[in-house]
Amino acid sequence: MKYRKLKHPYKYELRESVKRILPIMDCKVQIEGFVSLEPNGAFWIGQYYAWDGATGIPDTKPALKASLVHDALCQLMREGKLDRDRYWPVAAEIFKSDYINFGGSPFMGELYRKLLMLYNSYIYPQENRWEYETV
Repeated sequence: MKYRKLKHPYKYELRESVKRILPIMDCKVQIEGFVSLEPNGAFWIGQYYAWDGATGIPDTKPALKASLVHDALCQLMREGKLDRDRYWPVAAEIFKSDYINFGGSPFMGELYRKLLMLYNSYIYPQENRWEYETV
């Protein structure tokens, strides 16, 4: 993975596109020119995609590399292209797996996965997820 450091607001920019197979099937979503997910799990992040690294934890090599796919998935969720309730746990598990595969310890990978799940429940509490109509 080739990237370069940036200044505010994003910290990193891809210098070449990245392709992966993810355990997310039957979805076809994209952010034109930046991110796409195919029904077979093929995930593509385009050259020049910018992200902010691992939020809330040090940008070690394993965390930085794992944060790329996680951040792209989060962007798809923020834009309403992937359901947050369904895919946030999947994205957290992908972060953990990537973190370990890129050389991080299994203990820290699991700790970061749990922190991601806690962050989601704090930022998007269940009672605030739905709009209610007053009758």
